[in-house]
Amino acid sequence: MIKDDEMLRLEDDLRKLLGITPEECPIFYEKVDSSEMECVEEDDETPDFFDELKRAAWNITRENPGIDRSEWIDELIRQYPSEVVDALGTDPFEVFHLLEDMWDCNDYEDPKSGECLSFRDWSEFFANDPEYLRDELDKAHTKICDLEAEIVRLQNIIKSHQNETDNEPDNG
Repeated sequence: MIKDDEMLRLEDDLRKLLGITPEECPIFYEKVDSSEMECVEEDDETPDFFDELKRAAWNITRENPGIDRSEWIDELIRQYPSEVVDALGTDPFEVFHLLEDMWDCNDYEDPKSGECLSFRDWSEFFANDPEYLRDELDKAHTKICDLEAEIVRLQNIIKSHQNETDNEPDNG
């Protein structure tokens, strides 16, 4: 049976794993009647999948500017089920609760800018930051120009083939 001091140590370890401070997120563990507590064995050989989950969460947040928590959780589970299960387990209630905490309390550092925000704050940032939105519009404009150029190229090929067909003598 896990004692209260062990549980508090585990909570501290979990906070370190999640990269949060006690001030950033409420207490996970509350003292309960010992008859309600389960015995859990620690497995030191279990790989750490939380970084993979954080990268997946970053992808969802970045690809969906302004996404809310509920949609973010749904998309994360739908698009990255393996990462969610590997990092958080299979209990749907626990997973949902941990993802809610991750949205609000867990910071993610953008590898490009070095800026560190919660996923909630990143979502708001991507939906409202003029520089980010301008960059996304520039990318979209470039893609549109590339597609228009491809359309013109294909139209020219079609015209060329039509001209060749029109200029062939009728053998019939």
